[in-house]
Amino acid sequence: MDLPLCSKCGASLRSEGTTPLDLSASVGSGTRRYELIHSNEPPEDSELGRIRSTVSRADARLARIEEEISKLRAKLEVLEEEHDSLLEYRTQSKEIMSPLRRMPAELLVEIFSCPSSYPEEGQPYMAHVPWVFTRVSRRWRNVALSTPSLWSRIVIDYGVITEYFPESTLQLERQIQRAQDVGSKVHFFGSELSESSSQTRMFEVLLQHSSRWEELDLILSSQLFALLPRLRDRLSSLKRLSLEWASLTSHITIQSIDYFSSASSLVDFTFDNQSCVPVTLPANLTRYDVYAPWHMHSKVLKLCPYIVDARITVEPWTEFSLDVLVLKHLERLYASTPEILNYIHAPQLEGLAFHIRDKDRDAVVLSSMDTLIQCSACTLKSLCLKGLPSDILTATQLLRNLSAITQLTIIADTYAAAGKLNELVTHLAVHASAEIAELAPQLRSFFVGSSYGNCDIDWESYSGMVKSRWEAENCDLSTALVAGPGHGGPDYATMQEFDTIRRQGFRFQYKSGILEMNSWDYTATWMFFP
Repeated sequence: MDLPLCSKCGASLRSEGTTPLDLSASVGSGTRRYELIHSNEPPEDSELGRIRSTVSRADARLARIEEEISKLRAKLEVLEEEHDSLLEYRTQSKEIMSPLRRMPAELLVEIFSCPSSYPEEGQPYMAHVPWVFTRVSRRWRNVALSTPSLWSRIVIDYGVITEYFPESTLQLERQIQRAQDVGSKVHFFGSELSESSSQTRMFEVLLQHSSRWEELDLILSSQLFALLPRLRDRLSSLKRLSLEWASLTSHITIQSIDYFSSASSLVDFTFDNQSCVPVTLPANLTRYDVYAPWHMHSKVLKLCPYIVDARITVEPWTEFSLDVLVLKHLERLYASTPEILNYIHAPQLEGLAFHIRDKDRDAVVLSSMDTLIQCSACTLKSLCLKGLPSDILTATQLLRNLSAITQLTIIADTYAAAGKLNELVTHLAVHASAEIAELAPQLRSFFVGSSYGNCDIDWESYSGMVKSRWEAENCDLSTALVAGPGHGGPDYATMQEFDTIRRQGFRFQYKSGILEMNSWDYTATWMFFP
């Protein structure tokens, strides 16, 4: 009979000085014991002695086995305790050798200041950053406390946090104190659903230090708006302002917003103002990003002649007045509809982005662009389009009229636009018989993206276009990016072609995945402009 073995070490489980009981012969089918077990028949008197002897031997053997098991368990406990002790010792030793312990304080500050160090959306900001850096080690705490800039970013989100620490106002005051004289970047997100007294108390603490604010990102509840008059003439350091309403009802009783007009340093303004509440701003703005009816844009921009970057967003059904906005310093413009271009005079305009929707007629797109170019007498260098005209000839004519552009960005947002995009790519190619491209001959950068899930790039046409421009003597295309084509990237043969021209100096990048519907506005519109 084979002896049982230990599952861990493989040793025999037979105890020293003992003989295992061989029961196989007496318990099999056809034996007397088998009959007794599988019936209610009583054993005979002559059988009882033999059974009692077997039970006695089994008891003795079980006692020895249990004793051996107890010894093995005790030994196992000793080994496990030693294992845990050694594991902890090794872990601590590795921590002692960690490069973080030798990292210069200046590098730690750079890491702490990185945006990725902040918690993701949905996490309680006040409970984590920058407080978390003070709880890792004594050195980290000293570095964090001696770096005022870490404490200058204050984020309080009542749309996320439902309960604050009892000492939250004290904690906020402590953070402001640790920021010392560094300008504050305040992000206060109010809510109509949260308890109003808590929001009010926290915002009142911040108001006491409003003269140090450099940035204010504010989601306004009706309770918070009641405190805004205290900001009047106290925002001399404010450079960036972003406003949004907490709900569709937050602005019902509000007539106007005129508490920021004296912010003499304010240059960057963002406002989702579909509520049509009039706002008064200082004339020194250089960046403007507002969603509002056209008449609201017109009133504000007429008083802000120094705008350099403008994002003008209107409802598709907005009504336009006949007044033309003269923006002599405007260099980059995003328009949510091409009709806006009819009412802008911008002689310094270099970068333009606008959205072409299905309802926009091709004739309107071309005439609006012609009006802008002719009235402004500007030379566009960058063009970003979300969507394309329904007729490919309109798209080609659009590019033919803009022969000076060096950067072109196109985002396909519908199935139809995806098809037109592939057609346009073929028109951008340089034919062997031509010395220069017919469309956009000075093009240096070409960005193609998709916010439509099933948009597939025709890689054969695309790679042929890129290669033809790269090899053409009089063409300057040197950078290309494709993002979000839907079903995978270039095939192996296409990638081999791109690798060939990469080694020659061409810059090509492919990013998989679908673009967010609005992500192009901030990536393509602002980042792709020089």
